[in-house]
Amino acid sequence: MLATKKFSIEDYHRLIELGFFKEGDRIELIRGELGSSEFVVINV
Repeated sequence: MLATKKFSIEDYHRLIELGFFKEGDRIELIRGELGSSEFVVINV
């Protein structure tokens, strides 16, 4: 079984502060999941 983590808005902002994302990254937080135009998040 694959474990997943749901991110809060606070988690998302903290990742930005820590430099986890590069400038220009198109990252979105949707229903607790991080997504980008570069990858797709699929729940099964």
